[in-house]
Amino acid sequence: MKPIYIAATGQHVGKTTMSLGLLAAFKAQGLRCQYFKPVGQRWTEHDGQKADEDVWLCKDLVESTLPADVMSPVIVPRGFVTDYLNNPDPEPLRSKIMTAQGRLRELSDLLLVEGTGHAGVGSCLDLSNAVVAKMLGAAALLIVPGGVGSSLDETALSLALFQAHGVPVIGVIANKIYRDKYDKVRRALDIGFKRRGTRLLGAIPYEPELSYPTIHQIQEDLGASVLCGHAALNKVAAHTMVAAMEPENVVHYIEKNSLVIIPGDRIDNILLAISKDPVGNDATRNIVGIVLTGGLMPPASIMTLLNESGLPILMCNDDTYSVAAEISRRVFKIDPGDRDKIAAAQRFVRDYVDVRTILSAIRDES
Repeated sequence: MKPIYIAATGQHVGKTTMSLGLLAAFKAQGLRCQYFKPVGQRWTEHDGQKADEDVWLCKDLVESTLPADVMSPVIVPRGFVTDYLNNPDPEPLRSKIMTAQGRLRELSDLLLVEGTGHAGVGSCLDLSNAVVAKMLGAAALLIVPGGVGSSLDETALSLALFQAHGVPVIGVIANKIYRDKYDKVRRALDIGFKRRGTRLLGAIPYEPELSYPTIHQIQEDLGASVLCGHAALNKVAAHTMVAAMEPENVVHYIEKNSLVIIPGDRIDNILLAISKDPVGNDATRNIVGIVLTGGLMPPASIMTLLNESGLPILMCNDDTYSVAAEISRRVFKIDPGDRDKIAAAQRFVRDYVDVRTILSAIRDES
């Protein structure tokens, strides 16, 4: 079988979500699968091994015993591109990729490769997605956002680059289609992709819960300390609100599963957030966590109440605005511990993607 190269028309379209679902679907067909992220931009370190963060998410799923850096041979940290341009030599990087994929293919019936961004990403290193897919002898599967006009236009660019490098494109999966427009968008994309010489192999409805962060993810992203409530860090925050106004106004903005950002010296709003019955409602049912800002520690008597609330309480030195802005602009990906999200991703691929046609295509291309 040819490797499958998961590419997209941009960032945050859903490549990793799709990879999780496809790996599970292929395993259900009795195939031995391996996951490969040849070029990674966002990496983390575990047990002394550096690898793209998506590798840590997929490694357990494919039950890989290989070192993580085999699954993630090239990492692009800050400053790497500038250094490369001063001494451009792609061969050492390409050699790393090809050596790693050789080890992975020895242990698998099917190699699923996840790219980075659109087809041209990595061109600055002479390792665009199209070039890497060609090196690996892979067939590409494009993931596009669930619009119509923009999705078709962006797909045309990626198709052109893959075709220019002789990379076959299996088809396209549209992700995050709003449910109230689902049938209309799916029909339009089916027609549009056929006109461009490719096919729609899946149309997945938008599920906002997949993008909601856990309190633990927020804590790590902010570099915040945990004052108490460690056992509840896996709670999911669907909404974020700033409680810097008077308490009687704050209560109107508390939604279900809210993370509340409060200046550390606003004792009134801290008490409101952990109170049992503000304006006739149990606030602790709606609030999943609190971020105290400004590096301002509440007095001991308030800390006792915070401990008793059971809520995860984070502390940041940054001001309230900076904390809120950082959370709002951050795109949170699925973590290895997000079992519900991983299960949802697998269910969506099972229910909405034509897995049989994808497998048939890579067998025919072999």
